[in-house]
Amino acid sequence: MSLTDKAIGQIRDLIRTGALPPGSKLPPGPELAWEHLRTAEAATPSIDGAGLLTQPDPA
Repeated sequence: MSLTDKAIGQIRDLIRTGALPPGSKLPPGPELAWEHLRTAEAATPSIDGAGLLTQPDPA
């Protein structure tokens, strides 16, 4: 799923849950980006624990 598809899904979820009622404005881009950053930060320990992340070799 592309980032665009994820953003569309997030906006749809906001509408479905009533967090974004009819006639309201979309959250600003930085706010939507912040949500993705927080999601990525929350997922990082699980991804790291699964051995999917590597640390660069110190120079």
